[in-house]
Amino acid sequence: MNPARFRQIHRQIAPIVFIPLCLSAITGIAYSLGKSWFHLTRESTHIFMVIHEAEYLGKYLDSIYILFLALGLISMIVTGLTMARLFSKKPKITKWNYRTMHRMTAPIFFLPLLVSATTGLAYR
Repeated sequence: MNPARFRQIHRQIAPIVFIPLCLSAITGIAYSLGKSWFHLTRESTHIFMVIHEAEYLGKYLDSIYILFLALGLISMIVTGLTMARLFSKKPKITKWNYRTMHRMTAPIFFLPLLVSATTGLAYR
């Protein structure tokens, strides 16, 4: 598959995954920091886990939501890494803009995101 097709897939999946992924990340961080830094009780931080694990969707839909979010994130990682040109001899940096910065910083975050997606999916 050519890089243009990967870019098209990446661009189509990104808006769908972005908001749920940010919501999951923010609530996961808030839960962890609330418990460890601020010594909040489990009852106080329970709302963060309800949002983080999509328990508000019900018993069956929350698992489907988590599955699709994890698969969306993994597909974003795979399509993004194919476009990153990590192993090319001469990286093409023609101008500094958002896309260039994204191309340079995204490979740094892919491993923690991949581990988070796979362990979260396996846990659920």
